[in-house]
Amino acid sequence: MRQKYNWLFAALMVAALVISACTGVAPAVQAPAAETSAAPEEAAAAPAEGDYAAVDPTGQTVVWWHNHTGSRDENLKPLIEEFNKANEWGITIDAQSQGDYDAIRDKVNASIAAGEQPAALIVGYQNDQSFYQLNDTLLDLNTLVDDLKWGLTAEDKADFYPVFLEQSVNPLFDNQRLGFPQSLDGSPVLQSDLAGRTRFLRPTGYPGRIQADGLRRC
Repeated sequence: MRQKYNWLFAALMVAALVISACTGVAPAVQAPAAETSAAPEEAAAAPAEGDYAAVDPTGQTVVWWHNHTGSRDENLKPLIEEFNKANEWGITIDAQSQGDYDAIRDKVNASIAAGEQPAALIVGYQNDQSFYQLNDTLLDLNTLVDDLKWGLTAEDKADFYPVFLEQSVNPLFDNQRLGFPQSLDGSPVLQSDLAGRTRFLRPTGYPGRIQADGLRRC
């Protein structure tokens, strides 16, 4: 998967754009089109630029509540530092470990009950997304994933396995995209024979071969 659209970059950009849009940046005002003598069928329509065309994420700070602790948290910090230093918009990610999913749920629910906006970026499962959206807390990320300026092209989307990219599209909420995946777990099925030999059973539809030495895709 290309570095430009790995999950971390995409998720952080989404959060920065949402924050920028919520600061009241007005869309660009279009000047009235000059009259032309060309026939209507010959007039070329101006290309659409997307709902977020006028949004500028420059200088935004994004608070991220995540569940990573210990070595995972330590390994995450250099990635955040690299993003903060290298992204051309000067976006700063304030990554805050909450310990676990339960702590994040409690904090988000407390924010909702108090009528406050929780962190711009939240880690949670699909059931969490559904519960939060009962209070209209989350943004439909389809508006950003499909945005003509900031969104993913067909080629970008092809970098993801479809089941990975679509896992947070929720049919209970008119197929809104209520999240963007940070990871995906797989549960292998093992089979042992009487000689003690173990092999992995290939999951249906998996586009590759699974080997026992490290469970790698090849």
